Amino acid sequence: MKKKWTENSILKKIKKIYKKDKSLLKVNNKNKKYISSLYNASRKIFGSYRMAIIKSGIKEDDIFDRKRWTKLKIKKQINKIYKVDINKLSFSNIKNNEMGLFMASSRIFGSWKKAVEFCNINYKTISITKKYISTFGKTFDSRMECFISNIFHYLLLDKKIKNFKYHVKVCSSKNWTCDFVIFDKNDKKIWIEYDGMLSLRKNPYQEANNEKINYYTQQKYQYYIIEEKAYSFTNVLNQINDILKLNISKCTLDKSKNEIQFLNKDLYLKDVVVVQNKIGKYPTCKEYDIYGKYCSSSVTRNLNMKWSEIKNMIKREL
Repeated sequence: MKKKWTENSILKKIKKIYKKDKSLLKVNNKNKKYISSLYNASRKIFGSYRMAIIKSGIKEDDIFDRKRWTKLKIKKQINKIYKVDINKLSFSNIKNNEMGLFMASSRIFGSWKKAVEFCNINYKTISITKKYISTFGKTFDSRMECFISNIFHYLLLDKKIKNFKYHVKVCSSKNWTCDFVIFDKNDKKIWIEYDGMLSLRKNPYQEANNEKINYYTQQKYQYYIIEEKAYSFTNVLNQINDILKLNISKCTLDKSKNEIQFLNKDLYLKDVVVVQNKIGKYPTCKEYDIYGKYCSSSVTRNLNMKWSEIKNMIKREL
């Protein structure tokens, strides 16, 4: 039977192994089989294996061969990766594969973005790695988030919900957004966050998410967090069914999944330039999403409309 890990069982296991032989906690090929389950559970529950070690009260230096980072060493490592493949400097890749560099950059520069910009690299050229286009034309960084938006779009068409919004500002005093807000048939708001926040709020480097959760609770918002489990569309759909008390069909699942379009980085950057030329400034994400639907010459030809008419349509959406 597969072991079910909890915060307490992970910390207890780490302390037990440390007492027996601390070298067994080191992440290497020799220990891979021995700590594989513990390592994966730590990443899922604490955000990282390193964080689980810290939470157990063990000094990092006892387990990890800690590199003494400086601004110069960080710059040298970033430039080294940049020369090999610029895409490997993306936030998600660095966080997953270069944790030491990522943590040092956050500690010394304040954020990964500031570390990259310190190296005279335009962060915009590496921050856009993938974009996914939903059925209704909205672009998302996450494929699963795009899938969820498609589900809500079909629920709206089927009149099972009254409306839905995405990336909604939570409050005026903080720069927080909620992934989705659903309006049920009684016009009641249901606030839904997808995935990352559940694990991130266990991470002291993401305290803003703790605050947001507390704010939801204090304001007595009806909020839910959709957890990603083994990147399963079916599992996410089941969670939506539980939240909205619906029975969404497999047909809707398949449509929502199969209609996701992929927008690659080069095409996205090319489209940004098209929008920029039209509106005379670098577009915000919202401006790109709205203007981008109409700015491409092929779309304009298909609509058979003049640019002045298209601008009026855009103003209504903005």
